[in-house]
Amino acid sequence: MQHVCLAGLLVLLSAGPPEGQPKPVPLVHGRDTTYITEPLDKAGRIDYLRAFDEARSKGVTRENNAAAKLAEVVDFGLRKDEHDVDLFYERLGFAAPPKPGDDAFVDFDDLREVYSRTDELDSPVRDGAAERKRILAALKTHGVDIPDTPDTFDAIDLFGDAQIASTDGPWRPDDSPIAAAYLSLNQRALDVAVEASRRDRFYLPESQIGPEVKVRMNSSVLGGGSSVRHIVRGLCVRSMRRLDQGNFQGARSDLLAMQRLGNLYTQRRTVIGALIAISIDALWLGAIKDMAVSDKLNAEQARTLRDDVRSLRHEIPFRQIISQGERFYALDTVQWLDDPVLWKQFLDPPDFFKNFMPPALPNAPFLDQYLDRNAVMRRVNSHYDNLDRRIADKHWNLDADDLIAQGERVDAMAKPIARMMYDMAFWQRFSMPFGVNRKQLVTDRISRFHDDLITGTLANIAKLIRRIETRRDLTQVALTLAIYRADHGMYPAGLHALTPRFIKAVPNDRYDKKGGPLRYRRQGDGYVLYSVGPNGIDDGGERSTLDSEDLDKDDIAVEAE
Repeated sequence: MQHVCLAGLLVLLSAGPPEGQPKPVPLVHGRDTTYITEPLDKAGRIDYLRAFDEARSKGVTRENNAAAKLAEVVDFGLRKDEHDVDLFYERLGFAAPPKPGDDAFVDFDDLREVYSRTDELDSPVRDGAAERKRILAALKTHGVDIPDTPDTFDAIDLFGDAQIASTDGPWRPDDSPIAAAYLSLNQRALDVAVEASRRDRFYLPESQIGPEVKVRMNSSVLGGGSSVRHIVRGLCVRSMRRLDQGNFQGARSDLLAMQRLGNLYTQRRTVIGALIAISIDALWLGAIKDMAVSDKLNAEQARTLRDDVRSLRHEIPFRQIISQGERFYALDTVQWLDDPVLWKQFLDPPDFFKNFMPPALPNAPFLDQYLDRNAVMRRVNSHYDNLDRRIADKHWNLDADDLIAQGERVDAMAKPIARMMYDMAFWQRFSMPFGVNRKQLVTDRISRFHDDLITGTLANIAKLIRRIETRRDLTQVALTLAIYRADHGMYPAGLHALTPRFIKAVPNDRYDKKGGPLRYRRQGDGYVLYSVGPNGIDDGGERSTLDSEDLDKDDIAVEAE
């Protein structure tokens, strides 16, 4: 999303010949403009990525860094043509890049690619041929038939179904031979992940290289998030298998490691890092919910998991995310908007922008002629300072209705963004309305764009957190129902039967504007427990699918058969 936004800014600013050849305004280093004044790169600009990297690495050692432990079995998606691999591992504390060999973690996608013969699994720390051989042996050992000419699309369905089956509840090898092969390959890697989760820091060095990299904070956006999510999913698969085997303590150990790894990943200090942590929280709560509706938990085990759900939450460092990760990214983008090499990368805009940009864009614009970067930076810093003050307020609540409403207003304004960008390009190319300063207009539009971007992003996170907290409420009640069933041999007729012996009070539905409790009804031998969802309408626990006649149903539900 950030790349698309940057592309849009560069394209819209590239329209129009110079009018009177205004002189570019030099960038001023200071607290109100660049926020930090060092370190500087060779061109004399602020090296935000280096500053961000140094701030996150303070106090980190190989012994306390969860990422360093994970690096023994995970390659974090490194590629030699994009990363300084040796420097990356040196900063993690390794004398040389490790060679995981048979301990290397493999995801379902790796299995599918080997099965489909579409990839050699090459990476700086893996032997692709040996990895392929190991995966093929595991698939065959568990009875997975590999055709001579596998269909890639059939393989996507086959391995996708195996992934779903092994994370949606307790399972057996006969249920999914692919999942059994996956688990046999990853036992050691998952043990390493559990050990890593017990550390208290998570730091991955920034390692993107190449002189063509201008907005260097771009390289910090993802930062190994996919690798962490994959190995967390592996822990989910193993926890489900262990529960089926009657190994509750082993299953809980994997569940706790999932939650801890998600919490550690928030130390990336970026919005993307927060979103990845939230997605891991969703996977963790989903796994516990699926255990709750199975017949594998006794009353004591259900109580233990309920205590975990109540007490464990991700502590997302929003002040650091705002004041470092997101502020640095915004300022880094603005300081490079006058660079000809940067905008040339976007001179041929995506089809989306071509639909509304004026034809025949000039070939040699200089963006700084119509952009006061210092003014934009002052506006950006002022906005982030205001956000920082709000977050520091002890009464600040990211789940608050006012923040979500503010984000919805931003979304509403963003809908005609194509029209707005077209207008900007039009007024740059042709004459301005009387009394309007071209540089002031461009500067104001870019400033407001950054203001709205972070406000809308925080509002979207607020929506996700409200959904996660609703799932937490549902999971706690589902575990309470499991306790009741263990004691009574059946589920209750209504949630009132749970209070006060099994639960002090049924949680209110966070989406119910009248403040009512979560809904519940018996269904056969099981039940449906649900929230009315974001639309606030009781749809009976149903959520629309692509095949639904009514696409507006959005209840959030737990179902037990």
